[in-house]
Amino acid sequence: MGKQARVTSIEVLREARAALQVFETNTRAALSEVDADVQRTTDWLRMQQLPHWQKQIRERSEALAQARSDLLRKQLSSMQDSPSCVDEQRAVARAKQRLESAQQRLQVVRKWITVWEREATLYKGQTQALSDTLARDIPAAVQRLDRMGRALAGYVAIAPARVDSATGRVSGGDDAGPPPPEPESPAVRFARLRRRTPGPEQRARLLVEAPAMVFTEGPPLLAEAVEPFSRLGLAEPALPPEALVLIEQGALRQGETYFERTAPVAPTAPTAPVAPNTPPDSGWFIGLSNGGPMVAEAHAIRIGDLLARRPDLTPVLACRPGCLIATVAGGVEAALDENDHDAWESWR
Repeated sequence: MGKQARVTSIEVLREARAALQVFETNTRAALSEVDADVQRTTDWLRMQQLPHWQKQIRERSEALAQARSDLLRKQLSSMQDSPSCVDEQRAVARAKQRLESAQQRLQVVRKWITVWEREATLYKGQTQALSDTLARDIPAAVQRLDRMGRALAGYVAIAPARVDSATGRVSGGDDAGPPPPEPESPAVRFARLRRRTPGPEQRARLLVEAPAMVFTEGPPLLAEAVEPFSRLGLAEPALPPEALVLIEQGALRQGETYFERTAPVAPTAPTAPVAPNTPPDSGWFIGLSNGGPMVAEAHAIRIGDLLARRPDLTPVLACRPGCLIATVAGGVEAALDENDHDAWESWR
């Protein structure tokens, strides 16, 4: 054979897989934001500007007709009293000018509707290949990396066979691989998640309100996982609907998600002071349980907007500071209080 496989780091495959998923999430978010802007502009032209100027033309045509009627009435009366018609003539000229202006604006709107819809169609055609890549190629690449990782992990687990020179007996081989790693204990795993949650300084930097960048779709919490929350003793008075929740990109779309509420912080901007009307911080962070040690990207959304889209999260986001809720496949895995006592396990 002459050739040998040289495996230096299987972790690189996991990092590449995570990078692909982050790319997919961020690109989908960017495309969705641009699509929303395109649709808003289309609606503004067709649903607001077009009807507005059509209405203005009707109203200004009626005003011009009224001004002409007033002028004619004054001219007829001048045959007897010879009054001045200057004011009425000026009113006719102003009404005619306003009507012509509205007609020009309507022509401009109709022109831009045609131009904008043509450009929007071209944009959709140019980005279709990228959308197809996100829908087909990225998932296929992730699956291929998974297969490669499993194959390489199985390969490096195989110890080389050994031959006893005295007896000729072969030992080792496929059955002599290293023992499987011990599964991560819940205590260690939840401590890792708490360390992964952004600290005050990082949270203050990430706490940027960007609802268009937040994907709220995903597997809902099961009813049997939601109903018992009121009996866990973790709830506190409801947060104001404008309070901000920090959500890691793609967190709610995955099957393994965790929710941790830390002490609220004041959002900061890199170049400007915080505005007086900046929404308050709820302290909530929603992240990936199986994510890397650092949060790649996260954005904030008002808790009222989030719960309007995901009412199943209402009892979870009612927990007090210090709580950590871990979910898997729509079910609750653990509900820790500020002392790391698992109220969920105790209730069950």
